[in-house]
Amino acid sequence: MGVDRDTLNQISNDGKWEISNSVFDSKVMGHVADPGYPKYNPTEAKKLVDAWKNDNGGKSPTFSLQSTFDQVTQALAKEVKRQLKEVGITVNLPAPVDQATIINQAIGSQVDSFLWRNYPGEDPDTMYVWFYGGSVVNFNHVDDEVMNKALDDGRSDPDPTSRKGHYEDFNKRLSSQAYTLWSWYQTWYIAHDSKVKGILGPNLPDASGNPGTDKPAEILAGYHQLEGMWISK
Repeated sequence: MGVDRDTLNQISNDGKWEISNSVFDSKVMGHVADPGYPKYNPTEAKKLVDAWKNDNGGKSPTFSLQSTFDQVTQALAKEVKRQLKEVGITVNLPAPVDQATIINQAIGSQVDSFLWRNYPGEDPDTMYVWFYGGSVVNFNHVDDEVMNKALDDGRSDPDPTSRKGHYEDFNKRLSSQAYTLWSWYQTWYIAHDSKVKGILGPNLPDASGNPGTDKPAEILAGYHQLEGMWISK
C-alpha cells in the first residue's frame, strides 16, 4: 500500500509497461483480473505502520533492500526508500552487488529483500519450485497450506478446466497475502534480420500428427528456440 508502482514504472520504463498485480499475465492459466493484491493507499499504509509501532514499543519497521550496480535499479531502490519513509518504514540500502551475489544471498537467507525479475509466462506448474514450502529457491520462505495444496493439485490434475481453478486459487492467495511485491510485466523482444525465419521454433504436431498451430514455447526468460530457425535467400 505504501509503494507507488506507477512512479517506479515511470523511472524504469518511461511508464510504458503494464502494472502487474500477480505472478501470471493475461495469457497464462491461473490469471485473475483482480486477485486481491493491495492497492496503493499511503494513508492506510501509514495507519497500519502506526499500529505496528504501537505493538512494538514505538520503533519503526526496518528492512534492507539489496540492489545491483545498474543505475536504474539503484534509482528504483532509492525511490522505494523515499516512498516508504513517507509512511513510516525505514529502508536501508546496502552497497550494490552483482546479481549472482544477490541470488546466493537469497538462497542462504542473508538478504531481507531485493529487486527481482523472473517468472516467465509459461505453464503455471513452473511456479512450483519458487513458491512451494521448503523449496531451496522459495526465497520468501513461504509455507502456505492453501498455496501448497493448489500447486500439488494443479500438478496432478489432468483436466485443463480443473487445473485453471487450482492455479487461480494459488494466484489469489499469493497476491492477496502480498508474499511477493509485484511491479510490472516485462516485455521481451527478439531482434532479427527479415531473412531469418522460424524464430519461435517449429509448430508442434496436432492430434492427427500433422504440424499444428502451437509453438513449444514462445520465449523463456530471455531465451528463444533455435531448432526451427532458417535463413531465406
